[in-house]
Amino acid sequence: PVWIVGTSRGTVSATAMAINVHDPAIAGLVLTSSVVRFATPGAVPRQDLKAIKIPVLVYRMRAANPSCA
Repeated sequence: PVWIVGTSRGTVSATAMAINVHDPAIAGLVLTSSVVRFATPGAVPRQDLKAIKIPVLVYRMRAANPSCA
């Protein structure tokens, strides 16, 4: 099985791939340090997340500096 993995800006592409590529070899999606700022083009929350039909693991670290959240 193949898992799509994206970190930081890579989560934009990984999410788009999970939405648009329907290959039975893809077992799931892993997102770490996702781009979630809605104003950012392609940000994960702006995409059609309901269209993802594979298991998803989202890992988020708590920011040590509140301005980074």
